[in-house]
This record gives sequence, structure tokens and C-alpha cells, in this order.
Amino acid sequence: MIRRGDVVIADLSPVVGHERGGRRPVLVLSAAPYNTWPIGMVIIAPITSTDRGLRHHVAIGKEAGLRGSSFVMPEYVRAISQRRLADRPLGVATPQTLQEVQRWISNFTTDLS
Repeated sequence: MIRRGDVVIADLSPVVGHERGGRRPVLVLSAAPYNTWPIGMVIIAPITSTDRGLRHHVAIGKEAGLRGSSFVMPEYVRAISQRRLADRPLGVATPQTLQEVQRWISNFTTDLS
């Protein structure tokens, strides 16, 4: 079963516009009960190995099963079909990493006007 915090390889293509695509690791953000619904969807944030120096890109590393230092991109959060995911996770993100990603998503979705 896919769980919140799992890091899994996903095929995010095809894409439209500036969406992140290709076969890449993603961080699962949706909770286990949602991931078992019959619709077969999961909410994820893509991961990149490129350090763009952006404050909101959250560092994630070997503890999550990745080969080297990488960064979760919370600005690209999206729902995808579970059929896009590899059969098993590479690893699991730390609770601190999940909390920081969630904080950025909250910042992006809060109306500050």
C-alpha cells in the first residue's frame, strides 16, 4: 500500500506547459486512507536532483532511498493515477521533510490579500 511520505518513481509524462514530467521520484503527500479509495489516485510532489537555489525546494536525501541530495518541488503538487507509480517505494521521507513540504503548500494556498 502507498503511504504518505513514501518516495516512489513515477512516470509524469505527458505534461502540459511548465509541469514537471518524465520518469522521476515523487513524494507521496496523500494519506493512506485516500490512497485506497477506488478512484486509484494519489497526491504527489515531484523531486529533482537539480539545486535551483529556491527557498521553497525542500532538501531530501539518501534516507528517502535517493542516490544523492535532491529537492522536493511543492509548487508542482498534483494528483496522479496510481498506475503511474512503480510497484514499490524507494524509501520514506522524514517527518521533518513532510512537515516542511506541507508548510510550503499551505503558504502557496493561503490568500494573503
